[in-house]
Amino acid sequence: MLFSWCIREGLLDNNPAAWTERREEAARKRLLTGEELREIWAALRDDAYGTIVRLLILTGARREEIGALRWSEVGLDESLITLPPERTKNKHEYEIVLSPPALAILKSRTRLVWPDGSACDLVFGRGARGFSGWVGSKADLDGRISEARKATAETTGMPAWVLHDFRRLVSTTLHDQLGVAPHIVESILGHIGHQAGTAGRYNLALYREEKRRALERWSVHLAAIISGKPGAKARIVRLQSRT
Repeated sequence: MLFSWCIREGLLDNNPAAWTERREEAARKRLLTGEELREIWAALRDDAYGTIVRLLILTGARREEIGALRWSEVGLDESLITLPPERTKNKHEYEIVLSPPALAILKSRTRLVWPDGSACDLVFGRGARGFSGWVGSKADLDGRISEARKATAETTGMPAWVLHDFRRLVSTTLHDQLGVAPHIVESILGHIGHQAGTAGRYNLALYREEKRRALERWSVHLAAIISGKPGAKARIVRLQSRT
């Protein structure tokens, strides 16, 4: 794609990657366990990356949707994030409902300012695309998880995982354990397959309240996992950021 763009811009005469074989892609099926999720949460720091990861776990959103989040997209009074089409993968407006702990995390976030004292619309980071320290922050997090495992005499490391695995975990748990209807789960994830084609011309439902109830149930379920007491009636406020 890069070389094709360069040709269109007149920077290159040919594409040196034109005849290379495309790497075969395999669908990821990594499903984090409750214990692994508890380890990840415990290793998070109260910094920008830690806050982003907590929000990814609580909302099931994509990495860039939260990493490049803007205050102008956040409705604290409505407990809602509204992403414009240019900020979504499918180029459709996307509503991310905030459960009580997710809302509490955003409310506790200190708003950034530019050197001239003007308000910064970005929730995380200062560049045009928001947070950018993904690689180093993930490596540091993996290192803390490994150290914590060594401290408990655990001889094996946590199998490789990525931030996108949270979306699979949220989807699977909502479907399999919390009894949420598939079209509500798809709407939570920002998928529009159930409203594509003819269905999409007639069904314009946002399912806002259904998504709210589902994510509140997920946050309570998550709190029980984090506390190490599955099935317990955990208080949602346990998941608030410590900042």
